[in-house]
Amino acid sequence: MSARSPVPFPQPHEHARSIPSSEGHLPLPTVEREVEFLSQGVRCRGLFVRPQAAVPAPLMILVTGLGGVYEMHIDAFARRFAEAGYAALTFDYRHFGRSDGEPRHLLVVHEQQRDIEAAIEYGRTLDGVDPSRLILWGTSLAGGHVIDLASRRDDISASIIQCPFTDGLASARHLSPSSQLGIGLLALADSVARLLGRPPVLVPLAGPRGAPALMTADGTVQSVFALLPPGTRMSRQLSRLHRLFAGRVELGDNVTTSDTDEPFAISQMTGSLLFPSGTVLIAGVNAAFGVQIAFWRPGKNLAKITAPMLVCVCENDSVAPAGRAIRYAKSSPHCELKIYPYDHFDIYTGEPHAIVSRDQLDFLARTVPVSTGAVVAPNLP
Repeated sequence: MSARSPVPFPQPHEHARSIPSSEGHLPLPTVEREVEFLSQGVRCRGLFVRPQAAVPAPLMILVTGLGGVYEMHIDAFARRFAEAGYAALTFDYRHFGRSDGEPRHLLVVHEQQRDIEAAIEYGRTLDGVDPSRLILWGTSLAGGHVIDLASRRDDISASIIQCPFTDGLASARHLSPSSQLGIGLLALADSVARLLGRPPVLVPLAGPRGAPALMTADGTVQSVFALLPPGTRMSRQLSRLHRLFAGRVELGDNVTTSDTDEPFAISQMTGSLLFPSGTVLIAGVNAAFGVQIAFWRPGKNLAKITAPMLVCVCENDSVAPAGRAIRYAKSSPHCELKIYPYDHFDIYTGEPHAIVSRDQLDFLARTVPVSTGAVVAPNLP
C-alpha cells in the first residue's frame, strides 16, 4: 500500500524546465519525470531530472535524511544539479512517502542502503545517463548511508554529504535525559509489539526540548516545517499536538491545522502531514531505531573511501554534531572538508542553500566534470 493513497500516483511523464540562474551562468534546460523501480520486490517511487543535452550526463543519486521524503527540498537540489549538466535521481525509501512497503515508516538501515543500490542499478538504465560516472549525494542521516556505500563500492566516481550523520552515540548525547528516557521506553514498547506480531510503536521525529523525540533542539520543529511544501495540512492528531504546544511551536505560512483523519492506523499517536501532492508524511519512525542508531557509527568508514568525497559540515549543527564529523573527515585523504556557520536545517533553503550547492557544483566540476557538449556559456552583459 502506498502512502500516497489520497491521490493516485501519476504515470511517468516528462516536463521541460528552464529556471533563471543566480550564478552568472545560464542553466541548462532540463526534463523531469516521476519514476518507479523495485528494491527487493518493493516498489520505490521518485523523481528523475536530467539536462536536455544529447551528451550523456553523470548519474547522481540523491537520498534524504531521517524520516524525510524527497519533496522536502531534495527535489530542489536535484533540479539544481540537472541544470548544471548532471542526471539526478531522487526517491523515497521503502515504507516512506510515495513508495510502497508495510508497515509504514519502518526505518531499517540495511534496507535503506539496499534501496539506494537499487536506485543506482535502475538509474544506470535511464536515457541520457552515462552509467560509468556515478555520484552519491546524501543529507543528514543519508550521509551515513553514503559513507557506508562509498567505503565498500569501487564504482563511485565521487560523493557529497552535507550536515552528515556520522556517529550515533554523539548524536544521542545531544538529547536531554528526559528525551533519552522517553525514547527508551517507546523503543521497549516497540520491541515487545514486534515480538507479538503487532505494528511498530513510533517515536516522534521532532519535538520540543525534553520531549520523547529524535530531534529536540530549540527551533527544530519550526525548521522541519519550513521544508514542507506550501499547502501542507496537519492531520487531526498532529493538529491537537500542535495546540498543546502552541506557545512553543509556531507554524509557517506553508502549513495549516485540519480535522482530517489519520490515513494510516500506525500514525494515531504521532499524527501525519498531508502534502498537496497526496504524499503522507507520518511524524515518526519505529521507536526501536531510536536506540539502534546509537550503535551506528558510519564516520569510522570515511578512512576506507577511495574516491573523492565532499563533506559539508554545519558548525552550529544541533542534530549531527559537527566536531565528530570534522574529525572523521580529516582522517581520510580523500575527503574535502567545507565548514559553514549554519545550523542543521539552514542549508536546505535561501542563501545558505545557494552557497552550499555552489560549492558542491564546484567540487563536481573538478572531480566529475560534465562533457563539453553539456556546458553552457556565461551570461552576456
